[in-house]
Amino acid sequence: MLTSQTEQQIRNKRIKYGITPVIKQIDTLAGEFDAETNYLYATYHGTQHDIVPLSKNSNCNWLWAIFDWFFG
Repeated sequence: MLTSQTEQQIRNKRIKYGITPVIKQIDTLAGEFDAETNYLYATYHGTQHDIVPLSKNSNCNWLWAIFDWFFG
């Protein structure tokens, strides 16, 4: 362990200082065609999300799980 703080304490500090991850989408087809598959990743190098789930009732429950894990 690199610090004596808990994971929750570090997470709270990140939120306090506005250090939050964003969800980005990789364009696997280099823009030649519309991508049919979303390849998503989380990064701290960004200011806004590339995608936003429409509702928790949609077929992307796994995406809400990611959002809840990062921002919940």
